[in-house]
Amino acid sequence: MPRLQIDSLVLQVPGGSPADGQRLALEVTRRLGEDCACHAPREIPALRLELTADSRSGGVAEMGRQIVAQILREIHRQS
Repeated sequence: MPRLQIDSLVLQVPGGSPADGQRLALEVTRRLGEDCACHAPREIPALRLELTADSRSGGVAEMGRQIVAQILREIHRQS
C-alpha cells in the first residue's frame, strides 16, 4: 500500500479566517490521502512551494486541489 508520511505541513494563507485555514488543512490532508501514489520509499527533507490561488474561484476545495497537485508534482520531480 502506498504510504506518505509528512512530519510537518505549514500553510500560510493570508487574509483567511481561522476556520478557513482549518478547512483548508483538512482538505489538503484528505486529498493527499486519496491522491498519493508514492511507490518507492524515499525521503525528501523539505519542500517549499509558493502558490497564488484565487480563493474566489472554487474556494477552499479548489485551493486544496491546487496545493496537493503542486506537492505531488514536486514529490515526483524529486524521485
